[in-house]
Amino acid sequence: MIILIKCPFCSSNIEIHSPEEYQTIYYHPKVPHPQILGKWGFWSFERPDGTTYITKKCPFCEKEVEVEFFPKEEECPKGLKEVLDFLDGKGSLQIPKPWLERVIEFISKKLKIGDFKSALVLCSIPSLFMFFVSVACHGLSKYFHDWGSFIGSFVYNPCYFIIFNHNLRSVRELSVKTLFLDLSEEYTKTRSGKLFEVEYLQGNILGQPGRITSPTRSGIVVTIIYLLWWFFYLIRKISLGYSFTLFETPYPGHGYPKYESIVMEVSWRILPIPFGFFVLSNVLWISLSFAVLIGTLARKIPLKINPLEKYGGIEDFGKMMVRVILPVGVTSINCVTTYMWAVWMEERILILTSILANIFFIILTFIIFFAPLYPIHVKMSKIKKETSRRIMNEISSLFPMKKERITEPNELLRLLVLQNFHQTVSEMNTWPFDIDTLLQAIGTILIPAISHLCRIIFESIIE
Repeated sequence: MIILIKCPFCSSNIEIHSPEEYQTIYYHPKVPHPQILGKWGFWSFERPDGTTYITKKCPFCEKEVEVEFFPKEEECPKGLKEVLDFLDGKGSLQIPKPWLERVIEFISKKLKIGDFKSALVLCSIPSLFMFFVSVACHGLSKYFHDWGSFIGSFVYNPCYFIIFNHNLRSVRELSVKTLFLDLSEEYTKTRSGKLFEVEYLQGNILGQPGRITSPTRSGIVVTIIYLLWWFFYLIRKISLGYSFTLFETPYPGHGYPKYESIVMEVSWRILPIPFGFFVLSNVLWISLSFAVLIGTLARKIPLKINPLEKYGGIEDFGKMMVRVILPVGVTSINCVTTYMWAVWMEERILILTSILANIFFIILTFIIFFAPLYPIHVKMSKIKKETSRRIMNEISSLFPMKKERITEPNELLRLLVLQNFHQTVSEMNTWPFDIDTLLQAIGTILIPAISHLCRIIFESIIE
C-alpha cells in the first residue's frame, strides 16, 4: 500500500510503501536515535516489537526522512500507549516531572512559599540533620570547625536549585522554533511534528512518559555508586582495624568516643553527602544533555540562519550555552572552597585532588560551551560565503562585457542595493553569540581559576 506524507523540510508529498498491517505511523527528520542505552530507555520511548523503519529521501529537497510503522498491539507499556494514542489523535502528551521539581512544588504548596524559599528549606534539612546529630554526640564544636564540609548545604545547593529550575523551564520551552530548526511550519503542526519536539527535544533531556525522568535516574545512579564506594571503603577499613577516629575534635590528640564517632560517620554519609550528589547529578545531567542535544541537532538538521543579521538571528544559542555551563562553573568554585578547607585542615591529598578537579572542570566548561556551537559556526561560515558569492555574481552580471559604465537608473539602484547587501553579509559574525554573552562565558570559565590562583598567591605571601 502506498501512502503520502509531508516532507518535514519542504512540505512536499513523499510516497511511502507501507507494510500491510500497522496501527500508527510516525515520521520525522533522520537524526541519530536518542535511545543509546538499549531497553533501559534513558532517552526514548520503547518502540513496539515488529516496528518497521523506512528511510526515504525527499525528491524535491533531497533530505532524508525516517518513517516508523508501529504494529497493532493489544497490551503495551503505559508510556508507549500514551505515545500511540497521541499519534492517533487522542489526548495530549506530557513530559514527567523530576523528583526534585515535585518535592519543591510539594513544599511550596504546603508552606505557601515561593520556589526559591522551598529550595532553601529542602537544602537546610541535611545540615539541620547533622546539626542535631552533632549536638546529640557532643560534637557541636566539630560541626562549626569543619565549615567546608557543610557550606554546600547553605550556599552551593541553593545555587544548584536556582540553575536547575531555570534550565528546566528552558527545556520545557524547547521547540523547533526556539532552536531555529529549518523545518516547515506545516510539519510542526502535525502529530508527528509535535511528538518529534517532545521526544527528540524535551524528552531527549527529561525522559519519556511512564518512566522515571532521566535527571532523577542519573541522581539515583550516582548516589548508589557513592554509597557502594563508601560501604566497601568502610568494610576495608574495618578489616584493617579501623577505629573510627575520622571525627576528631578540633583539638590535637582528642577524639570522640567510638560509639559517637560511628553515629556521626554514618549520619554524615547517609544523608548530607548523598543529597549533594543527587542534586548535583540532576543539574549536570540537564546541562550536559542540553549541550549534546544542541550539538547533534546543529550537525544533522538545517538551521534558519539569516545572513543579513549580525549574528545570523540565532544568537540565542550562545545564551543557552551560558546557562548550560553555569552549574559546571559553580562546581569549579566548590572545588576552590574545598581547597581552602583542605588547606585549613592540612589535608594534602585533598588539596591535590581539589586542584586537579578544578582544572578538570575548567577544561570541561570550555569544551561544553564551544563544542556544541562549533557545528553552528561551520554552517554560519558556509552560508556567509555562499551568500557573499551569489551577491558578487549578481554585481558582476550588471557590468557589460566591455566594462562600460552603468547608466541605466534601475541598474544603478540595483547595484547600490547589492553593494549594501554585500557589506551587511560581510559584517555577519560566524559565531552565534554577542560580546556580552562571550564575556559571561569567559567569566564562568575563568573566575574559579582566578580565585584559586589568588588564594595560592596570597598563601605564598603570608608564608
